[in-house]
Amino acid sequence: MMKKRTLTMTFLSLPFLTNVCFAGSAIYAGGSIYKNPETSINELKNSGFDTIIVWTIHVHANGDLNFNEEFPLIEGGKYVGDNDYPNFRKEIASLKTGKTKVQRIEFGLSGAGSETYSNIKALFKCDKTSACDIKNNILYKNFKILKETFPDVDGLNNDDEDEFDMDSSVIFHNMLSDIGFKTTISPYGDEDFWKGFIAKVNAHKSNALDYIYLQGYSLGEYNSPCDWNLGLPVSFGFATSKSGPNDVYAVLSQWKQKCPKITQGGFMFQYDDIKNNGDAEFYAQSINDALKVKTPDSKSQCE
Repeated sequence: MMKKRTLTMTFLSLPFLTNVCFAGSAIYAGGSIYKNPETSINELKNSGFDTIIVWTIHVHANGDLNFNEEFPLIEGGKYVGDNDYPNFRKEIASLKTGKTKVQRIEFGLSGAGSETYSNIKALFKCDKTSACDIKNNILYKNFKILKETFPDVDGLNNDDEDEFDMDSSVIFHNMLSDIGFKTTISPYGDEDFWKGFIAKVNAHKSNALDYIYLQGYSLGEYNSPCDWNLGLPVSFGFATSKSGPNDVYAVLSQWKQKCPKITQGGFMFQYDDIKNNGDAEFYAQSINDALKVKTPDSKSQCE
């Protein structure tokens, strides 16, 4: 385990965007958030990560939203998550309250093998936004309820790894920005697709898509953030099952030296592998040390 160090840290400015509300250390957290909240929530709040990505929502063929295929979240325009986890809403909101380092919360959306974006494509049977009756679509109703139910959730993390349909994805994420969600992406490849996607989503509303979480594990094992100069800050990702805190520090320091204007963050996938053993703090410290950033103890600026 990495020995804790005395930190001397300063804020980093992000050259591509203004009003970015996070410093650059993020972690994906799955079922532990709602299954073991009494320990996991406090550990995440005090770990030093400024962004928590609660992983992950799946969209069903009828537009219903389900969390990890473990419990229904929203069905037919109604929030039903209380049936399984009655404290889930309160626990998500608590990530930003009291003594906490967390400034931003995102919900994951899709994942490898998920039919989420195939279902989104089928539910938007139109070629252009102007041809879609957006507000009468079940997706609009369900995601509007999602935002109203979780007002502290700032964004949705697009982890489409299977469908890659530009038209329906852009229509969907433009809809999300109109509802009030930010968009982030979590690519492992296909840079040309994501470049076009970023341009079209941000043409609809400036900075609606504001961050790239680049996978540096699994299919993204050979990625370099320096190759993803798409005009947005890049957070480079590590798998907790493959990389220790010292590895994270070494690699991020290298990328930060090679392309400092692009490499603005680091993230871990995922918390559930290291929950309640104290390692979350060491991973966050590794990222923050390598990038020389810190998270302020203040109200989120993600509005």
